Amino acid sequence: MTWEVATFWVAVATVVAAAASVLATVIYGEIQRRGQESQRRQSEEQLRLAREQAERRPVLVVSDMQLITLQDAGVPGDYIVSYQQASVQREQDIQEGREPTSPPPPNRVLRFTLSNRGRVAATHVGGKLFLDPAFLRPPAMLLPTPIACPYVVSEEQNDGYSVVSMARQQEPLLPGGDPLVCQVAVRVRDGGQTTVGYEFVSAEAAVPAKGEMSLEVPPAKQEGR
Repeated sequence: MTWEVATFWVAVATVVAAAASVLATVIYGEIQRRGQESQRRQSEEQLRLAREQAERRPVLVVSDMQLITLQDAGVPGDYIVSYQQASVQREQDIQEGREPTSPPPPNRVLRFTLSNRGRVAATHVGGKLFLDPAFLRPPAMLLPTPIACPYVVSEEQNDGYSVVSMARQQEPLLPGGDPLVCQVAVRVRDGGQTTVGYEFVSAEAAVPAKGEMSLEVPPAKQEGR
């Protein structure tokens, strides 16, 4: 083989190697592009499924939280008189060094609304309220009013907060329907600015709707117990 022929084949081999390298780069780039495209489609599909799943869940919202009087809550007059008498008796017992024989009666009502702003009905809705005992105390009694929103009075504590457990509702909370009006009897212990924490859940939503609302508590005479 002459020198010229050898040089020719070397050149051919170089061109072939370069072409193979370019081809491999193109093929690798195409594989990467297809992989990225597949990942993008998977991400879009996961996002779509997540949105559809979110739309199939109710969205529970607490609003319009305020303290109202017993009269405004619809408590019958004879109950109010009995609460006042019990309060006077408790204060006398405390002042005279005796242990009160009855729990502190309510002197205010915590009212709030619970609505469903999702797209599906919420069933078996229940939850909890968290009250700062320096301002509000849940008395050991239920509120005798016509508004149906049962709760369970207990001595449960959570991080220093008094807990009121709201019973599971028998009727579903419909999206866009009338909100559920809840009223809880409370005893005002001291006035000032406080917050009320809450968490509500339904059979359809595994993650509770949590939050807190600011509340202005009117001044009241503080009792020892």
